[in-house]
Amino acid sequence: MAIQFARARYISGSTGGSAVRSAAYNGRAAITAERTGEVYYFRHRQAPEHHGVLLPEGAAEQFRNIEALWNTAEAAERRQHPEVRRAGGRAVVADAEAWGALWRDHQIRYFQERGVDVEVDPTAVHPGQHIGPVRMRKSGAEILEHAEEIRRANEAAARDPEQVLAALTRNNATFTERDVDRYLAKFIDDDAERAATKATVLEHQRLVALHDRESGEAAGRFTTRAVREQEQVALTDAAALAGARGSAVSMRIAKVVEDGRQLRTDQKAAFAHAIGAGRLALIEGRAGTGKSYTLAAIHDAHALAGRRGAWRGGQPSVHRHFGGALRR
Repeated sequence: MAIQFARARYISGSTGGSAVRSAAYNGRAAITAERTGEVYYFRHRQAPEHHGVLLPEGAAEQFRNIEALWNTAEAAERRQHPEVRRAGGRAVVADAEAWGALWRDHQIRYFQERGVDVEVDPTAVHPGQHIGPVRMRKSGAEILEHAEEIRRANEAAARDPEQVLAALTRNNATFTERDVDRYLAKFIDDDAERAATKATVLEHQRLVALHDRESGEAAGRFTTRAVREQEQVALTDAAALAGARGSAVSMRIAKVVEDGRQLRTDQKAAFAHAIGAGRLALIEGRAGTGKSYTLAAIHDAHALAGRRGAWRGGQPSVHRHFGGALRR
């Protein structure tokens, strides 16, 4: 099985960070920082099995070379950074969790396209922690003890049908019987106990078996009453809002927000769609494409227009199964 793991973080030269140094460490390659003339080479560290650069369509091929890529990135760094979310005094990437989902989807597509019979493990109830270098794995190390606690907690959660269903629907609205098998196999070794637990999960009163809308035959997928209730709330809200009318945010306010947020072309299109006339707007985008950042700009525009009271808890109402349905 494959695991889902992706990390995104800010590296700022103004606070002593170096993207070139990090790239040299990740790739175990000798890289010269053009800005300072320093050479970084972590030859004493064990090299990874594979290291590469994934470029978007249209990107210059020269950037497959990590020295060219990260020196260019550092040269383009601005001293005045955009507003970022902070936690505990540290900058936090707003869509960091979405990157994990994006990488999971990329792995799944890669395996399917090449006919590889490997699937990505479902996320555990209690996500594990990256243990790090071998030097941190010595007996008695605090991080190992914490990892053991997480393992025991996940094993206990796998024996609780409520928690199993919650884990299976955390990132997906539906799941299959095979998904249940894969999840339980991670934490329960005994075949008989695993089969009994699976039966309990599939007979749970909160489980909903899905059927084909036209034929009425079982679709082989399941969801939970909690997920269906969330979807029903979203549908009810959408139906109530769809027939209502509302005025658009003024062009003056829109420009102020756009200039402050520095939106991409696709984000500007979504922004304009959401602040136009009407009461219901739908925004759909894959994980990691900047939906949260765009929604923050939409929120700012409505707030500047004096519509703060129309938002739930001061934030846009977003429903994950609808790709970003928001009310205004």
